[in-house]
Amino acid sequence: MSELIRTMARRVIEEIWNQGKLDVVNELFAGDFVFRAAGFADETRGPEGYKEFASGLRAAFPDLHFSIDNLIVEGDFSALCWTFKGTHTSVLRAQAFNLPATGRVVEFTGFTMSRVRDGKFIEESAWPNSLSYFQQLGLLPDIAVAETSKALMRRVIEELFNQGNLAVADELCTQDYIHHGVQGSLHRGPEGMKQLVIWIRTALPDLHYTIDDLVAEGDKVSARLSFRGTHLGELFGVEPTGRPVMLFGTSTSRIVAGRLAETWAHLDVLEALQQLGAATEIHAGAQQAGA
Repeated sequence: MSELIRTMARRVIEEIWNQGKLDVVNELFAGDFVFRAAGFADETRGPEGYKEFASGLRAAFPDLHFSIDNLIVEGDFSALCWTFKGTHTSVLRAQAFNLPATGRVVEFTGFTMSRVRDGKFIEESAWPNSLSYFQQLGLLPDIAVAETSKALMRRVIEELFNQGNLAVADELCTQDYIHHGVQGSLHRGPEGMKQLVIWIRTALPDLHYTIDDLVAEGDKVSARLSFRGTHLGELFGVEPTGRPVMLFGTSTSRIVAGRLAETWAHLDVLEALQQLGAATEIHAGAQQAGA
């Protein structure tokens, strides 16, 4: 039974949603089927109601594509984690509004729980990431977008850099993420971000970042940062000195679909070398030149 339900859940995503084969609804859904979606006050009932819902969304996003992130089946239930991506090229009709085409590409995640009876779906409940969805369509005020971007940056600093939780890089960065670092360094994708964190935390194992200022507008968020740590690993070509380091920098990031897509980081490398005792000759030479 579990394999049947698993196959049915995959057919709903691939055949009905991705391929638009609405006739499959009659095959997979019971006559008294009930569909509920977070953000929609009324239930959708029966195969015809589900067809109407699907055709409306597919009309608004003709190139829509659902991908299955996780699928769990137990007993009569299936639990599905998915990612939606599509371009809003036609009117989006909902119960509270009709939104004209924006031309925007949206990408967001969601969760669906379904129940099967006698070989057909009898009910389904869906929870899309409505905040991300509405933000990308421009339906939420800038203040909500800004606060979400700030929250993302706080997670990057606290969970990724301060705590060294590398696993969250997959959640916080897009697959084509680019980090423009000091001295022209580039790190790409979540794996590149992980390597960056490993490098700085190896050099300064007790590293701690503090966000001194944080501002956001549109799809950009910028932070003024200070951080300190003890130099116990190679840093900017300098072997461990055991010295404490206190530095300042900035980080500006572009956000796409609630994740970091690109970052520009700035840090005074000369100041770092001076604190490590590796730029004393440059410093002394500058003093003599100015004498």
